[in-house]
Amino acid sequence: MLGNNAWTIGRFRGVEIRIDPSWSVIAFLVGYSFYVLLSFRFPALAGAERVALALAMTVVFFLGVLVHEIAHAWTALARGIEVHSITLYMFGGATHAELETENPSDELVIAGVGPLTSLAIAAVLWGLSQVLGSNAAGYAAGYLAWINTALAVFNLVPGFPLDGGRVLRSLVWKANNDFVAATRLASRVGHAIGFGIMAVGLFVLLGGNLVNGLWLIAIGWFLAQSAQQSFTQMQVRRLLRGVPARRMMSAGLVDIPGELTLQQAVDDYFMRYDYNAFPVRVDGHPQRIITLSSVRRVPRERWPTTRVDEHATALDDDCTALADEPMDAVLDKLARNEHHRVVVIDDGTVVGIITPRDLARWLERSQALGMTEPLD
Repeated sequence: MLGNNAWTIGRFRGVEIRIDPSWSVIAFLVGYSFYVLLSFRFPALAGAERVALALAMTVVFFLGVLVHEIAHAWTALARGIEVHSITLYMFGGATHAELETENPSDELVIAGVGPLTSLAIAAVLWGLSQVLGSNAAGYAAGYLAWINTALAVFNLVPGFPLDGGRVLRSLVWKANNDFVAATRLASRVGHAIGFGIMAVGLFVLLGGNLVNGLWLIAIGWFLAQSAQQSFTQMQVRRLLRGVPARRMMSAGLVDIPGELTLQQAVDDYFMRYDYNAFPVRVDGHPQRIITLSSVRRVPRERWPTTRVDEHATALDDDCTALADEPMDAVLDKLARNEHHRVVVIDDGTVVGIITPRDLARWLERSQALGMTEPLD
């Protein structure tokens, strides 16, 4: 899932703001596109000035996306809804909030505020372009105003997981009082729209416009996949509700004494057991966690003289779960913590671990048994 390896860059009212690694690709492409556009429009502009202005446009563009998501988060928090994080990724952003247990009116308001925020940003940028005039800076502000307007309109397309799809889901949910059916319909519409955009992209591509055609195909594919994934995630979360962590975990996990060397940990644990992370026992209790990646960051010649607890990180609440803790809560912990695994503890003793691989196995079995259904 997107966001699993995201980088945390800050917080808004306690909500993590993260950037998915895929964002770096689109950031470069957007910046380069702005540079090329300025080169055509203002060929007399010095190269350094074009680079600086293209960089400024890129920053403003992504700040607009971030403010759009913050508006979702702020509205959700104002209505008493828990917000886990905000993530920027390749084709936009996502605000992760607990909407399933709320009423459809909450989702309608929270979804609607996003496009309105983009339109407000567009209005501010258009006003700035009028003040700056017809120079390069004024043109840049006007162009960004047009982009934010286009983003607002696109987000109103009634297909999940776009804001318009969430508006559609909330209206259907309110009409029939069936959250699952409403999500299925909104996801199917998003799926169909995604393939429709791909078809248009293919037509444009065959017409000779390579860049625009490929962009449309990529956007359509992303929307179709996101619609399918959103529906599946909804089903999984509902199935996991009330399922205790002990039923999902891989049992038999052992902890490592913190006083061991990294060489001993590698020889006796990482090379012996099929786990990429182990809790570390300090003062008789599992207090930290060490991962395969953290061991790899230490030069091999230092393994025999370096203690495990020197490179283990704190085993906080986001990294641990009680054996009877419901899996829908554990799922949020898996997404939030940097290790993407949760150690299961029962009466102060480590009894297992839950990783994305355990979830994937469980999902595969649930689909094979007909517990979850495909979108189409």
